[in-house]
Amino acid sequence: MEKGEQHQLFPVDEVRELKTKGSWGVEFFTSDYLQFELVPIIALLGHEYINGVKNNPSLIRYIERHKEFKKIKKGAITPTLLSSFGFKKDNELLLKYVNEIQQYAAHEAPKTKRQSHLKRFAKNMFTEKDLISMWGYGSICLEYQDNIPSEYLQHIKRSLGDASPHVPNFSHAARYILNGLSDRYWYEETHRDVMKLFPGEDPRVIFDLLAATSVRSSIEANAKKFALARYQYYKKEYREVTIRIGKNPKIVQSIFQGFLSATLVHLIDIGDGLHLCEASEDLGVKINARKIKNFSKAMMGSVDAVPVDIWLMRVFDTDIKALYQGRMLSRSPTPKLYNALHAYFKIVARATGFEARQVSASAWAGIRGEHSNSKTTRFKPLLEKTLNKGIFASVA
Repeated sequence: MEKGEQHQLFPVDEVRELKTKGSWGVEFFTSDYLQFELVPIIALLGHEYINGVKNNPSLIRYIERHKEFKKIKKGAITPTLLSSFGFKKDNELLLKYVNEIQQYAAHEAPKTKRQSHLKRFAKNMFTEKDLISMWGYGSICLEYQDNIPSEYLQHIKRSLGDASPHVPNFSHAARYILNGLSDRYWYEETHRDVMKLFPGEDPRVIFDLLAATSVRSSIEANAKKFALARYQYYKKEYREVTIRIGKNPKIVQSIFQGFLSATLVHLIDIGDGLHLCEASEDLGVKINARKIKNFSKAMMGSVDAVPVDIWLMRVFDTDIKALYQGRMLSRSPTPKLYNALHAYFKIVARATGFEARQVSASAWAGIRGEHSNSKTTRFKPLLEKTLNKGIFASVA
């Protein structure tokens, strides 16, 4: 160990227990000192640097001539990195900050992939030292952009506002984003793959149907529901259906049958020639459909569209549970929470050069890869399998 690096190691009794069970049973970090909001930003910037993705000669010179470069390369926790975790030159808290960063890195490193497209095996997972180095490089990249961490943190907090009833926990976000990075072009690639299956059809209709049938659906169920909705859309056989939203159920004529009322409301609009973003209140109900609208918009090329679903809520430990018909089910995000998470993804995107939909797609793929029973993230093979069965194969 070189002189000046002794501050990295401290007695075990100085270590506080940071891990707590989150709202959906997964262990999250909490800290009285560390602020995790910038970690996804410095992790992405550091990851781009060490993998040579952005070969900006000026940035590379800045990093490699930086006074902290040699220490960062050895995995030291430097002042620039400390500032990215919210440290404000308080010598009394220095040991606590360094100690907790070490504990945090030790927890995240063995669960964070070096190359997201590869499987989990020992050589593809970060070591504590290498993860700290990557964060350190990212912190210098942030400094190069003239983004002062303390001011950036304040900007993020203002953008997040009041996300009641659950305050987002950002401690796992960087890991999920990095682990899902190979799926960052998910929306672009899914648009291309799905439209190859339906040449000549209106992509707006296709992706509105796909989005509307995504309500409370796994990707496998979504594919099957979409196939049924598309079949009914072209068959146009009207029947009576009951919309059960609010206190007064309504009986209406619809070409769509066999769907949840929350889905039917939007399918009926699509059947009437409306785009999802053209919300209808003809049924006398007001539906919060931000997730499915943003899903369709992201598919159609909107770079700032972020569909905040249950998985993205879980990225930040904000999965809201409520009792419904005797079961505890995840609820949609409150407007305040949706605003907060949407704003955060846009901030991360602007700071890293990604699109907001790409950052959210990475986080979605990363958390599903770690915690979902279904590891698939692609619609095309599921749609091909579904469309080759029975009545769906006959739809022109």
